[in-house]
Amino acid sequence: MFVPFQTLPTVKAFDVEPFKIGEDTYLAVAIYYGRGSHIYKWDGERFVKFQDIPAVGADVELFKMNGTTYLAITGINGSVFYTEVTN
Repeated sequence: MFVPFQTLPTVKAFDVEPFKIGEDTYLAVAIYYGRGSHIYKWDGERFVKFQDIPAVGADVELFKMNGTTYLAITGINGSVFYTEVTN
């Protein structure tokens, strides 16, 4: 059985993508409407906002290319935004 652990303040979140870079754990949250999407980082006890991404979308995926980590967010106008994720 799962019990509530933490609530992240979002509006119209459509997708969440957990990922790791090195030993750090992140959650990328694709926000469909608003100013942009968010990346949260695990601080050992909870997820805290790490970075705002100026892209709204319905899906977020992580991929690596040439040793660099990227997020792809599908936009509401059909575009895809790529944002490099750095520590």
